[in-house]
Amino acid sequence: MRAGHLRRYTRKTLRAAVESAGFDVLQLSGYQASLLPVAAISRAESRRVGRQALAAEEAPRPIVNSLLTKINKAEVGLSTRTGIRPPTGTSLLVVARRT
Repeated sequence: MRAGHLRRYTRKTLRAAVESAGFDVLQLSGYQASLLPVAAISRAESRRVGRQALAAEEAPRPIVNSLLTKINKAEVGLSTRTGIRPPTGTSLLVVARRT
């Protein structure tokens, strides 16, 4: 999976963008909390060696992509079964309703 980010949001800026588009935010939580250590290592490595580390993150090898996909699916499954959402993560998840 390629990240392909177009924008980066904080909780505050994501809430503001969603509300300014005419939605009420029902839930705002972290996502991919289990991948925070991997992301931190990748960012530290990119500072150390340059953009090659970020390029590897954008297009991971198939075996790495498969492992990360399994980790993501496990986290989604746990959140779905328990209703517990992590307070932080490498991404943000918003649930909103049009006002």
